[in-house]
Amino acid sequence: MLVSCSICSGVHSRGTSCNKRTVNNSRLKEANYITRFRSSRLWRNKRGEIKSRDKYLCQYCLQKGKYIFDKLEVHHIRAISKAWAKRLDENNLITLCCSCHKMAEKEEIKVNELLEIVKNVHALRGAY
Repeated sequence: MLVSCSICSGVHSRGTSCNKRTVNNSRLKEANYITRFRSSRLWRNKRGEIKSRDKYLCQYCLQKGKYIFDKLEVHHIRAISKAWAKRLDENNLITLCCSCHKMAEKEEIKVNELLEIVKNVHALRGAY
């Protein structure tokens, strides 16, 4: 007897497992781990530190001469899923407005450009 698979939307014989199940389960575990991190006190505290370091301004807009201080988010320059060890590294975090954050997620703003901005923020911070 054939049954509809809830994982791949295909049709399989009853009693056989879908080979996509293991891939989906590992992605689900990874997503849960990241979701738990994003709701942790550790992340909330670090997010506040980064916004304070960046003077509560979108750093990408600031490079363009705009002062955007509304709807700010802290962006992981190297994604958590690819660089777990850098999830709290100040050199991997930057304050962006929501529109710049979306562009960064789509890689319309390049990683190297964001890293350079963070490097400049640290240089200016050390000057004071």
